[in-house]
Amino acid sequence: MELGAMNNPAGKISKEIEWIGMNGFDFVDLTLEVNARPEKVDCNRLKDLLARFQLGIIGHTPWFLPAAVEYQELIDASLKVFKRCLEIFKNLGTRLVNIHPFPARRILGHERIINLNIEMTARVKEVAGEFGIDLALENVEPFYEIFDIAEIINGVPGLGFHLDVGHVFLSRKGTTLSEYLNRFGPILRHIHLSDNFGTDDLHLPIGAGNINWKDVIDQIKRSGYDGTITLEVFSREREYLRLSRDKIISLWKGELET
Repeated sequence: MELGAMNNPAGKISKEIEWIGMNGFDFVDLTLEVNARPEKVDCNRLKDLLARFQLGIIGHTPWFLPAAVEYQELIDASLKVFKRCLEIFKNLGTRLVNIHPFPARRILGHERIINLNIEMTARVKEVAGEFGIDLALENVEPFYEIFDIAEIINGVPGLGFHLDVGHVFLSRKGTTLSEYLNRFGPILRHIHLSDNFGTDDLHLPIGAGNINWKDVIDQIKRSGYDGTITLEVFSREREYLRLSRDKIISLWKGELET
C-alpha cells in the first residue's frame, strides 16, 4: 500500500508539495483547482520538488465543470480545461488521473444525464489515452449509488474506478463499502479516505467522524487491494493529517483495534 496526500487547493502548490514530501507520504494527489489551476502550475518547479522528495503523483481533475449540459459551448469549454489538465499531468509523469461524474438538472431525466456523462467521459478518456494516462471514475455527489457509477463505467470501455470511502457513507440508499468492493474490485485503481458523520462530505481527519476505520481497512485488505490510497483530509491544523496517516498505517499493519 502507498499512502499519499492531496494538496489543499487553497494553498500555494509548491508549499503544499514540500509539506507532503517532508512528512513521509509516498505521493501527492495533485488537484488542479483554485490556487493550483492549470495557469498557475510551473511544471519544472513541480518536477524538481517531486524528484527532491521522491514523490509519486496521481492526478485529480476539477469536479465542478459544467459538462453534462445541453449547451455545446459549455461542453467544449469543459473539454478544453480537461485537455489542459491532462497536458500538465503528462508533463509531470502522471499515469493515473481521476474524473468525477457530472451533475445535471434533473429535468433532463436519468437516461439523458447518464448519456451526457458517458459522452463526455469517453471524450476525456480518449485524450487521456493519447497521453498514456489511465482514467478512473470517482463516486461523488449526486452519483453515490452503485447503479449510477456502473452505468457510466459500462458505457466507457477501459474506464477504471476510483473509490472515495467517505462518499460511500453518504449514500441515501444504504449502499455499503462491501458492495462497492465486490462490484468494482477488478477495476479499482485508487482510493480516497476521509471521515464524516454520514450527512455531509466534511473531509474530516480519520477518527473524527463516525466511520469504523478498522472495518474499512479490513474490508479493503480482504478485497486484495494493495495500491495507492490518498488521505483527502483538509484542516487548518496539519497535525491532524499526520495523525490520520499514522492511524491508517497502524490499522493496515494490524496494530490497532479501533
